[in-house]
Amino acid sequence: RNRAAMKIQARARGMLARKKFRPLVLHRAFLSKIVTKIQTRSRVWLAKRAVVRAREARVERASVDIQRVWRGHREKAYVSTLRGQKARYTHYYRCVVFIQKRARIFLEKKRLKEKYQRKFVAACLLIQKQVKVMRAKELLTQLRLEAEPIQAVFRINTEKESQGVMPWTWQMWMVPWLGRPTEAIPDGDVAGEAEEDAVFQNLFGKVTPAEYKNIAATKMQALAHGKEARNRVNQLREVAGEFFEDLFGTFWKSIDRRRYAAIKIQSLRRMYIVRREGLIAKMKLDHLGKCEEKLIFVQATFLKYVEQARLLVGMTADAKTSAAVRLQAAWRGWLARKHTDRIREEALWTMKGWFEYTATGRDACQVEVKFVPNPSFDDYKHFVAHGPPALVALDYSIEDLEDQLKMSIAHIETLLGGPLHGPSVTSQPKGDRPLSKSSSQGAKRNQLTAEQEAERSRPPSKSPEPFPPLGTSGLKTSQSEGAPPKAERSRPPSKTPEPSPPLETSGLKTS
Repeated sequence: RNRAAMKIQARARGMLARKKFRPLVLHRAFLSKIVTKIQTRSRVWLAKRAVVRAREARVERASVDIQRVWRGHREKAYVSTLRGQKARYTHYYRCVVFIQKRARIFLEKKRLKEKYQRKFVAACLLIQKQVKVMRAKELLTQLRLEAEPIQAVFRINTEKESQGVMPWTWQMWMVPWLGRPTEAIPDGDVAGEAEEDAVFQNLFGKVTPAEYKNIAATKMQALAHGKEARNRVNQLREVAGEFFEDLFGTFWKSIDRRRYAAIKIQSLRRMYIVRREGLIAKMKLDHLGKCEEKLIFVQATFLKYVEQARLLVGMTADAKTSAAVRLQAAWRGWLARKHTDRIREEALWTMKGWFEYTATGRDACQVEVKFVPNPSFDDYKHFVAHGPPALVALDYSIEDLEDQLKMSIAHIETLLGGPLHGPSVTSQPKGDRPLSKSSSQGAKRNQLTAEQEAERSRPPSKSPEPFPPLGTSGLKTSQSEGAPPKAERSRPPSKTPEPSPPLETSGLKTS
């Protein structure tokens, strides 16, 4: 029983669900069929436009290739000319460089030869000069020895063994022939070269570096004697100091203690008197009275600096505030301009659309799309932005347009066999339905034939070219076959249609 009840319930629920959603499914299939036709037409138009654009791109690529090949040929010829000129210039340059090289080699060899000759002459002169200087020095030494037989010399001790004791010495040398009779010295032998055993004598021979040990011993003895004497004198001074300290120490200490005590008592008494009579406060008030003007000046100066700092802070804050205001004004102006552009763009829309959807399953939803007339639509701006070219209607005067309108009305009355009833074509009611495409094209062809006949019969002084009334379809243009005419693409209707009720669709197919 339970299974039978469950099966009955399942069948009933299935029937209710199919009954509920069957209209939605049928309506969605109907709308899909309509949308498929629209999508097909749109895709055909897009494919034709793509073919035209591809043809134009192919022509453009072909022209670019032709230009590229021609420019390449011209540049190759120019480059070959430049290469020939470069080769000729390189040959000339190498020849000039070779000639310059040989000339410079010749000049350099000549310069080196002259240089070596000058150096040889200078070396000969230098040798001669040095020889003359050496002979002059020898003669000067001989003359100086004759004039000064005894000479004092200061020398630095270079022997490491005795350098610490005697870093330098004074030497007094005496010539060996001093004290000999003059006639005993042969001519030309002033320095005593005849006697090979004669040598110069050092009169300070006892203080030479060779006697550094005796000199060191003497210095050590002198240092020891001096230290012993200084120790003895220090001991005597210590004994005398202790004696005088014991004699005068106690007496002077007692005198110092009494003097410090008297000074302490006096300072305490004077402080007590000052506190009792208020002398510090009086002196403070007197000092403030004397410095009153200076204090007022200092206070005014501080107040001035405080106000200046406050003014600087206010100026900085004002600059920041003005900068912030300018930034806000610029930002708000940009937003206002952007909003204005958006409103201007929306004023050119003929209708507005919106949609909403409701989920009906895991992979399905119900979509509702509505299109309503744009309440802010501006037909004049739309005509200015997307109207016909200037050659179609804007070059004619009002009189010509009125004549053409009358001709069109007369032609339509001829076709209908009687006068027109109701408003004219230019003021069609908003609720009327437009003619079909085939009827409008036939009327246009008949109208163009009548206008051409009327144009032949008109005088030549007034010969404006007839054109179909505004709002008709099928204008003649010079566009290519693949793309729709420009007038049909961007030209708005001549009258504002009656706002139709919103279109409600659900489940539209999207490409």
